[in-house]
Amino acid sequence: VVLTVKNQQENIEATVRSIVWQNLHSKNGGCVPEIIVVDMGSSDDTYAILEKLAHDYKFIHITDKEGYIEWLKKMDC
Repeated sequence: VVLTVKNQQENIEATVRSIVWQNLHSKNGGCVPEIIVVDMGSSDDTYAILEKLAHDYKFIHITDKEGYIEWLKKMDC
């Protein structure tokens, strides 16, 4: 799952937790996918909230726009 966010401090934690819970209770056997969150230059506390979530859940990864572009290039997309 890839999410792009900017200045979403009010919503990002609930959004990520919703993805986690939906997958835990889905038909796919309760498997949680890797979640990549691309921060598009937030100036609020979005990034700090994401860092806490990434610390709590090892399947959550945070990057910025440039890092995501580099990751895509490595995948030959």
